[in-house]
Amino acid sequence: MFTKNSDFDFDYIKSSDLVIHLKQKQGVTVDECARLCLTEPSFECEILTYSEIFQDCKWSSIPYSKLTNDNDDKEYLTVRDQYTLFARD
Repeated sequence: MFTKNSDFDFDYIKSSDLVIHLKQKQGVTVDECARLCLTEPSFECEILTYSEIFQDCKWSSIPYSKLTNDNDDKEYLTVRDQYTLFARD
């Protein structure tokens, strides 16, 4: 599953009371980004965002279900051109 023009909202995540793991690496391809998510040893990676133009990869433990229900948890994301969110099945 993927969503265009979505990226993590670092400010909201940092202010959240929940324990949220989030990592970032630049200069990688989308395949390398997916591999980083799938092989992350310190937490269960659930979603990632990637920008092909910036070669910017971010992966996180936030469950996709928290982003799709009808409460205010959608604030974990922000609209950002050139970024695509990918979620694990």
